[in-house]
Amino acid sequence: MSNQADAEFKPRLGRVAAPPGPRPFCLPLLVLKSIVSKWHRMLAIATVQLLVTTLFPGRFNPVPILLLILAALVAHIINICTPDGTTCPQPAHHENVVLGRATALLPLQDSSFGKVPAAQGIVVFNLGVQFNHPRGKLCPHGLELARRFAALNADLMTRRDELGLLDFSQWEAPAASPGEGNSRKGVPAGRPREEHGAGPPRGAAASGAETLLMKYYFRSVRQLHHFAHEEMHEETWRWFHALGARHIGIFHETYEVPSCSYENIYVHCRPVLLGGASVKCNDEKWYSTLVDADCDKLKGQFQRMNRNADGTPKQEVS
Repeated sequence: MSNQADAEFKPRLGRVAAPPGPRPFCLPLLVLKSIVSKWHRMLAIATVQLLVTTLFPGRFNPVPILLLILAALVAHIINICTPDGTTCPQPAHHENVVLGRATALLPLQDSSFGKVPAAQGIVVFNLGVQFNHPRGKLCPHGLELARRFAALNADLMTRRDELGLLDFSQWEAPAASPGEGNSRKGVPAGRPREEHGAGPPRGAAASGAETLLMKYYFRSVRQLHHFAHEEMHEETWRWFHALGARHIGIFHETYEVPSCSYENIYVHCRPVLLGGASVKCNDEKWYSTLVDADCDKLKGQFQRMNRNADGTPKQEVS
């Protein structure tokens, strides 16, 4: 037991390839993704059905529906016949999955992880755009905003070591279906808010509001603040304010998290969020943040936060 307590944390992936550079901004692809939303897909299927019944009346009418059923059956059969990876070799769809329990810690400058979890603070920065318009991202000025955001991200990615960027990921919440605007667990849609307490904010999930969330992890709030006050960022902000476009909402949240104040666990996951981060160390190589969580010092939430059983931080140094 003492040997395990004194041992340094064991990396799961170790040295990794340098993080990929910024992806080229593809306007046609963005337009296509915007068009092919849930309701647009339903409209497209209905249009195909209408064309078939109009141009080929009679026995061809069931063809579109039968094709959809066939596609669903084929996908189901493939899922059944594909090995699950427990008794057979790892299947292709498990590629890059880190099996078992892992947690994300920042490596030290010598690329080791030390013996103390959560020893370094981090900054979590959430940046989002909400398109409060029936056309979603295709709304007026939406594509220009996307182009500017892509340019800012490209600059950030090329300077990630300088600016202390640990990881970036993008998440999308599609527009809510009609009638979902005031729904939440235990609160039926369409019922008065007063009957169920405060409820969600007015328009929190309004129909037609697509939301893009970009999640960043930084080493320090100082580095984040430096990037936010560079000319490219400030020029984009001036452009947005000059538009006066009330159908586009922009928000951000900044959380400066000190040491001993965060933890995470990933079980059978591809590297994601802080677990998908990589850090450049003194040898100029990049190292994954994932370490093996199957040890006593990383088994529970308080252990991963380097805290005592009563929740108070331990007075340990790495």
